[in-house]
Amino acid sequence: MNSDDRGEIIALHKNGQVHLFAGTAVGSLAFREIIDTGVTDCREVLAPGDINGDEEADLVYVTNTGDLYLRPGAGGGRITNQSVKMGNGWTGWRAIPVGDLNGDGKADLLGIQESTGLLYMYRGLGNGMFGTKVQVGNGWQNFDLYAAGDLNGDRRGDILGVERSTGLLYTYTGNGSGTFNTKVRTGNGWNAFTLAGGGDLTGDGLADIVGRDDSNGDLYYYRGLGGVKGFATKKLIGSGW
Repeated sequence: MNSDDRGEIIALHKNGQVHLFAGTAVGSLAFREIIDTGVTDCREVLAPGDINGDEEADLVYVTNTGDLYLRPGAGGGRITNQSVKMGNGWTGWRAIPVGDLNGDGKADLLGIQESTGLLYMYRGLGNGMFGTKVQVGNGWQNFDLYAAGDLNGDRRGDILGVERSTGLLYTYTGNGSGTFNTKVRTGNGWNAFTLAGGGDLTGDGLADIVGRDDSNGDLYYYRGLGGVKGFATKKLIGSGW
């Protein structure tokens, strides 16, 4: 979002503020910047990349009533005051911002229907809207799915899945068609953690993840090693989350 070739963490505070934490070359986070306020009717803020084709990273807000709104990026780590409704009916669904899954240069969106566990891809049209959903997976009832960015450096979007019952972490590399290769186990012990991914925090070309220990609010950084190689040993980078 700030054009420094490193990813950022976007956080929605319970007081309605949206915070941006820029990544640094060593995997830590820079001091937070408040980029929006009064966001009290949203359950999620997503950062899928450039949705409207203006070469600035955008945000997507999911409201408590299941509406999707685009908040265009303004560059320099800021967003505009504009809100554009993109869709509705996301009650009972989980939206996952995944970047470009099909290699057309446009950011896409994944959605899990919680009642069935079916996984759908919404192809980005590059104009601030998404195409009709296409089923690309199933069996996600017991999993939490996360954007992972490009884990293996092949310029295709990948995803991570945490099995809730076991805490096992799996990597699903994208094959460029909107679907994914067979899962590979790349971690464990994620039962008590909330994961966030999708960006290269250090700028080394490999996507990293951060994890919050839900028991105490500590935040850890896991450097990406490339695809199915998994992640380096965790490093404490924050507290009070």
